[in-house]
Amino acid sequence: MNWRVFVSLKPRVIDHRGRALEAEWRHAKLPSLDGIGTGQVYELSGSGLSDADVQRLTESLLTDPITQTGEIVYADHRPTRSGVRRVRIWPKPGVSDPPAETVMLGARDLGCDNIERVRTGFAYEFRGPVSRQDVKTFCERYLMNDLVQTMEME
Repeated sequence: MNWRVFVSLKPRVIDHRGRALEAEWRHAKLPSLDGIGTGQVYELSGSGLSDADVQRLTESLLTDPITQTGEIVYADHRPTRSGVRRVRIWPKPGVSDPPAETVMLGARDLGCDNIERVRTGFAYEFRGPVSRQDVKTFCERYLMNDLVQTMEME
């Protein structure tokens, strides 16, 4: 089974990185938006990986229960929210992913031996009436290196 875990800050925690990106957005003279949220995304794969395994990994390894929350979805499911453009930035195939290696080690330390692959990336939510093209341009200019990263936009 393949899963994605989206990790973001809880609503009452200030997203300083998101605020800095909002300032960059304004500096780039792009149309106004309501905000930018930031987080991490983890893709977990394993033929024997169960709902309970992913829930345990999310709670024990991937999130800080004080400041973060984790949203678990099947990897082929693309959750959408009205007025939000979600972007994921992943390392390209063949590019090293040290955080993924660390998650694999942590999962095995927690007794989750049926995890076969992990991929990590950065997650962004652009809130408000923003065009797909403006988000794409911003991400390519400020958030990624297209030589080693790829972008996925919902």
